[in-house]
Amino acid sequence: MDLTTLTVRLDVFYKDQRLSTSKKSIDIRVTYPQRTIDWIFSIFVLSMVVLTSILTGIILDLESIIQCFVRPRPILIGLVAQYGLVPLLALTTAKFVQYSSLNGLVFFIIGCCPGSVFSNHWNVIFDGDINLSVTMSFVSTCISFLMIPVYFRTIGRIYTEDVHLQIPYYGLAFSLAITVIPYAIGILISYFFRQTKVLIEETIRSIFISVLFILFLFALTVNWYVFQMIDFSTMIASILLPLLSFIFTGLLASISQIHWQEMKTISIDAGIQNTAIAFLIIISSLPRSKVFVIPMLFTLLTTILLWMFLLVRNRIRNYLNSKMYE
Repeated sequence: MDLTTLTVRLDVFYKDQRLSTSKKSIDIRVTYPQRTIDWIFSIFVLSMVVLTSILTGIILDLESIIQCFVRPRPILIGLVAQYGLVPLLALTTAKFVQYSSLNGLVFFIIGCCPGSVFSNHWNVIFDGDINLSVTMSFVSTCISFLMIPVYFRTIGRIYTEDVHLQIPYYGLAFSLAITVIPYAIGILISYFFRQTKVLIEETIRSIFISVLFILFLFALTVNWYVFQMIDFSTMIASILLPLLSFIFTGLLASISQIHWQEMKTISIDAGIQNTAIAFLIIISSLPRSKVFVIPMLFTLLTTILLWMFLLVRNRIRNYLNSKMYE
């Protein structure tokens, strides 16, 4: 999948030994497949995002969210990590794997994106502060309207001198709407039907694990062709960036002396990028390139990394619990 050139050459030999040669070249753009299953997958993902966001809204506490703004230190640390640390880690990772300029640009785009709504779901699974996580998602998406253009016009100039990047403001607005509207619906449901909050709090972790696992298997099935298009450098970079983001963001939060739950929340939020925004930027700015597969691979490998973290954490917990009862 890329832009390729097909050249046809015609040699005509005459009886008097003359030779006439003509050439004709045409550019052929080979794009990703337009399949029914892709549309089904997109609708399914959007439906699950809305549903899980409504469930998240039900368990939110408005007083705690207000306190996040009254005591904004964790939010500020998260923003420093999201828009100060992660873009620089993206640049460093691209240099480390000796990426081409185009691939490096794509990785930088991913690093500049706001946090994903899926970070809220993973915070529920990892027992993070869900109120802080939702607040950070809202704030980072709002700030992205300013920070993405700033990065593209400053540090990003090392990659974008010959490329005019289109900022998908409609996509950012849609992400903001997905962050706010379903959560607001959930909050209203919790307010008018108070018993639902108790029920959802007891089951939401199991629901999110099931939904995210189904989404992961579905995404792996639909996008399996992506793995046939990647090289070793892309694989390493797509694992390194989220891993380094989790680690260094956690270190930054630890140095700032905030408690464990907030540190864990900030680390998860800053490490899970909204690659849908990166995909929109790439499709609109680099339509003739196959590099759009990089955000897709990044999302899949970040998810695999999180599942591995969850598995290791559960094993450690089970081991400590067994030792406690011996």
